[in-house]
Amino acid sequence: MVDDAQELELSPDAEDEGEAYRLNKKAVASILYAVEIDDAAKLTELMEPLHAADIADLLEQISAFERTKLIRLYDREFDGEILSELDESIREEVVAILTPEVLSDAVRDMDSDDVVDLIEDLEDAQAETILGALEDADRVAVEQALTYPEYSAGRLMQREVVMAPEHWTVGEAIDHLRATPEEDLPDQFYHIVMVDPRLHPVGNVTLGKLMRSKRATPMRDILEDTFQVIPALRDEGDVAYAFNQYHLISAPVVDDEGRLIGVITIDDAMSVLDEEHEEDILRLAGVGEGSLSDRVIETTKQRLPWLAVNLVTAIAASMVISQFEAAIAQIVALAVLMPIVASMGGNAGTQSLTVAVRAIATRDLTGSNVWRVIRRECLVGLVNGLIFAIIMGIVGILWFGSPALGYVIATAMVINMVVAGLAGTGIPILLERFGVDPALASGAFVTTVTDVVLLRLSGAGGGGSAVMDMAAVKAAARKAAFARRKPLFDGANAAQAGYLSEVLAGYRGVPLSGFLPIRTEIDPRPAMAEAAAHGPVGVPVIMGAAQPLRFSRWTPDTPLVDGAFGAQIPAVEDFFDPEIVIVPLLAFNRAGGRLGYGGGFYDRTLEQLRERRATLAIGFAFAGQEVDDLPLEPTDQPLDLIVTETGVIEIA
Repeated sequence: MVDDAQELELSPDAEDEGEAYRLNKKAVASILYAVEIDDAAKLTELMEPLHAADIADLLEQISAFERTKLIRLYDREFDGEILSELDESIREEVVAILTPEVLSDAVRDMDSDDVVDLIEDLEDAQAETILGALEDADRVAVEQALTYPEYSAGRLMQREVVMAPEHWTVGEAIDHLRATPEEDLPDQFYHIVMVDPRLHPVGNVTLGKLMRSKRATPMRDILEDTFQVIPALRDEGDVAYAFNQYHLISAPVVDDEGRLIGVITIDDAMSVLDEEHEEDILRLAGVGEGSLSDRVIETTKQRLPWLAVNLVTAIAASMVISQFEAAIAQIVALAVLMPIVASMGGNAGTQSLTVAVRAIATRDLTGSNVWRVIRRECLVGLVNGLIFAIIMGIVGILWFGSPALGYVIATAMVINMVVAGLAGTGIPILLERFGVDPALASGAFVTTVTDVVLLRLSGAGGGGSAVMDMAAVKAAARKAAFARRKPLFDGANAAQAGYLSEVLAGYRGVPLSGFLPIRTEIDPRPAMAEAAAHGPVGVPVIMGAAQPLRFSRWTPDTPLVDGAFGAQIPAVEDFFDPEIVIVPLLAFNRAGGRLGYGGGFYDRTLEQLRERRATLAIGFAFAGQEVDDLPLEPTDQPLDLIVTETGVIEIA
């Protein structure tokens, strides 16, 4: 355990920058051990070196049970500064734990603005308890502050103000400060506010200038160059912006008549700025204004609404997908590549969105530069889109062997990235123009816009139309081919594989692959059984989407299990590469063209096998499946021979 309380002090020179100014684990363990053994003296000793902000952090990090025990054991040592540093999410809990005497002593030590900040988040009974603990003058000041709207300068200000008539000299001001009782001065102040006879602020004098000037110097001669007066009804976000913009240390607050009623200091303004930044970050993610101390049900309620909005926008994107369901089903590669482009567009949109929301919050994005910023984000999207379009185009060609597909994906990438830049900047601006918080609502809409644009591009727009048109033509051809094959299958006889047996007899011992028929396919198994007596015969096994087939050894007695798409495969895998591939099909022509089922498995497989060695592709189908007008693409692998139940077709 820690014997020396000094070990608890924080070191700004910690080796790990992430641990600087934090309570170390040993310190927390020591404090919790003192709480566990009910050692109040040891707890006080350990807590003594800690700043109120660090004690507040400790209370926020430990469990509710440990927090209750610690507060009750710490008891009288608990002061108002700790209360003011606590996160709003646990203040009410802590106030309920404190005894009335400790709570009264704590709030009497707080400035009026801190008391207001504490009371406005409490239940009425707890607020009344705190008000009752205040002296009459302090209670009146707090109650007056509470009459101002929430998040206004009137709520943020402290009523304790150091002011002086504008005609005073430095000496008179110093004498006044020395003569004023300590309890009547704020704990910390940075300026003396100079006022005219009607109590209107006319300027600030810093304590530094006051101490450097001679006693006879008129106060009006050492006024600060920068002076801002804050109306009591001004929004606290605007107040924080003014402090940040004009580098203010403190600023007087005035009522409707322009009379001085309080002062706002930089610590309160920066707290507001920090809260607004935190709020923007949380709202961008749609998680509300929660904290780590919130309960599960509270966190759920905060996150549920925007998850519901995301669900609605996702359904909208899915409805766009459904318009091209048939085309996407025929071109499986689109289903593989579209999420990549969608993810890139979403990330690019989020980047632009973050920049725009931040610029709106800091008021750097205005009417005078909005078009320049939008143009810049679109150009950034264009440049990034071109770079990644080249990469995705190459991926489309190398992976799927389709230049047309590579062109479609490359085009979609460019346009989607440009749209992401436009939407990421434009949507927050539009929402802000209509009075909607852009941090709260932009994310879901930007993602939806980029997804819908991508889907429209991939499904019907620009360079994708040729691929989609071909997909639609092939889909229609497959539908007709299925209908044409059904009566042929119903009328087939047992000798349908006779000509195939004759062809394979000329290749005895050559490794070959057939197929196990599904639905209305012609049956090659009799010919395969004859070939299996002389050499290896296999059947195709689907390894995964967009992957070549593999071929596992088969005999008529091989145990089978169900594989993909209802086709049976050997229960025990024994893969080999065939030199002859018997290919199932929906339709064919006499030039060796073949219409398959749309997965591209045999095209990829034949391309791979033919790169390694000469491979004979034999199409096996009913004679009635022949058509003259067959929709073909450059990536469709040709057949070397076609065998039907009525004969053999040599390819010219």
